[in-house]
Amino acid sequence: MHPRAGDVWRTNDGVTLTFVGPSLPFIAGKNAINDNSIAFVLQYKQFRMLFTGDAGVAAERRFLD
Repeated sequence: MHPRAGDVWRTNDGVTLTFVGPSLPFIAGKNAINDNSIAFVLQYKQFRMLFTGDAGVAAERRFLD
C-alpha cells in the first residue's frame, strides 16, 4: 500500500501517522521526484512532528491547503 494525502495509519502503541502528501494529481516538473515525496505528521500523545521529505515549494503549498 502506498500512502496518499488524507491517509491515517495507527499503531497499537498510540502512534499516529497522518499523511499530507503526496496528493493526486502528482506534481510535474523538474523537481517532481521531491515534490511528490511522502510527507506526514507523526503524533504520539501530545507530541507532533511534521516530516516533509525533500518536498519543495509546490508541495508545501499543497500541504497548507
